[in-house]
Amino acid sequence: MNMKSTEGMSVEGMENRLKTDGMALRYIPFSQRTEELCKVALESNGYALCYVPERLRTEELCRMAVERDGGALRHVPERLKSEELCRVAVEEDGDALRYVPERLKSEELCRVAVEEDGDALRYVPEPLKTEELCRVALESNGYALCYVPEPLKTEELCRMAVER
Repeated sequence: MNMKSTEGMSVEGMENRLKTDGMALRYIPFSQRTEELCKVALESNGYALCYVPERLRTEELCRMAVERDGGALRHVPERLKSEELCRVAVEEDGDALRYVPERLKSEELCRVAVEEDGDALRYVPEPLKTEELCRVALESNGYALCYVPEPLKTEELCRMAVER
């Protein structure tokens, strides 16, 4: 789908296209991007949030996006980033922790993120990195050892990283 292929296309035709490729929203002129078309796109691909006009980025649409692709949190307006929405994002993709505002990074949220993806340890604030949290990260990804603070790199954690 390209810009020319949307010319003269009915709303129904656009919806059908978006059902199979949400990212095709980028080819629909801004003036024709309605909330309904954006919902259809997001149901197909949460990351299509990046093509949803700012005026349509509601709490509902943003939640729909991060439920399908936690990385879509990157395109959620700061004013809509809540503890709950950030949790939904990191449960879907631990790496989404990189888009969570520092003020919302709690021990619990960081644990959820590293349980989903040990590599998310790189986005955990240093004061929240405990030996236990590092162990959780290493259980899913031995390469996360490079994000473990030096004072916490015990023989046990190093062994665990190598065995993963």
